[in-house]
Amino acid sequence: MSWVEGMVIGNAFLVVILILVRWQLWKTGKKLRERLAEAEKERARDEAMLGSRGEGLVVIDTSGNIVRMNPMSESLLGWKQTEVVGKKWDDVAILETEEGKRIEVDKRATIKVLTSGKTITNDKYYYVRRDGKRFPVGTTAAPVLFDKKVIGVIAVFRDVTREKYIDRAKS
Repeated sequence: MSWVEGMVIGNAFLVVILILVRWQLWKTGKKLRERLAEAEKERARDEAMLGSRGEGLVVIDTSGNIVRMNPMSESLLGWKQTEVVGKKWDDVAILETEEGKRIEVDKRATIKVLTSGKTITNDKYYYVRRDGKRFPVGTTAAPVLFDKKVIGVIAVFRDVTREKYIDRAKS
């Protein structure tokens, strides 16, 4: 075999290898695109579920900053998620007693959940909306756990004005 024939065979071998590598990359890329499309569908489904809740829902990190807020939270509090992500929850959702006294940060359910790791439910306080109007709120704050460590809080809340009105009418 001459050196020219050897070069031709070597080049043909390289071409076959490159074709096989390209085919394998295409196949892997196709699988990745399929997985990405599946993950996007799951994310869209999760967003739809969060958005369709009839209650406000907020996710707070270990520093007390807002990570996520659903559309009902926006409606109840008068803030858009884009305006509040990264801000302190206690600065956005001001919590007061019935008499109008602001609840100290360390007394709020979200902070207690971060330190205790236990779910807390409360319906005796009021949130102050962005426009200054107040409404009685029922809240459940629960820890977000990862590897048995609290990495945040999910707070679910709703306007309990109607329930308070009915309770007063009964008494």
